[in-house]
Amino acid sequence: MRSPLEASVATVAALLATLLVAGCGEAEIDVDKASDFIDSAVTEQVGAQVRSVTCPDSVKVKPRDTFTCLVTGSDGTKGTARLTQKDDKGNLTFYAPFLHTKEAARVMQTQLRNRSRSTRDAVVSCPQIVVVGNGRTFDCSAKIGGNDRTVAARQTDAKGNFTYRVLTG
Repeated sequence: MRSPLEASVATVAALLATLLVAGCGEAEIDVDKASDFIDSAVTEQVGAQVRSVTCPDSVKVKPRDTFTCLVTGSDGTKGTARLTQKDDKGNLTFYAPFLHTKEAARVMQTQLRNRSRSTRDAVVSCPQIVVVGNGRTFDCSAKIGGNDRTVAARQTDAKGNFTYRVLTG
C-alpha cells in the first residue's frame, strides 16, 4: 500500500541571518540563534515536538562551509540538520529531511479505519523525528480494536512515500 505523502515531507530549507562578530575580529555564526530557528522550523513544518537542537559550540564564518546540528524529538528520536553558509555575512540555509510523522500517522489511521469494521477505531502514533530516505524504516504504535499493535513502515523513495504493514501480536 502506497501512501500519498509526498507533499507532507518536510525538506526544510530556510534562510537565516545569524552573524555574530567575535571580540577579537573573527566573525562567528550565532549558533544559539540557528538552534532556535531550526527548533521552530521543524516544529512548524514537520509537526514534531522538539526536545532539543544541539549545534557546535562555535562556527567561524566561512562561505560554503557546512556544519550539522542534532535535532532530538520529545520521544528521544534524532535526526541531523545540515547548515550551509551562503556568504561571509552569516546567512545560512539548512536542510532537515524529516518526515511529517503526524501526517504519516493520519494516513495510516485513515486507511486502517477504512479496511474493515474491526479496525474502525484504529489510532496510530509515530515517532517525532524520522529521517527521509529510500529504504529507511520506522515503526509506529497503534491501538486497533482494543489491541496494541506495531505498524512497520518502509520508505519507498527519497520523498517520504512509504508502505506499511500491521504486525500481529
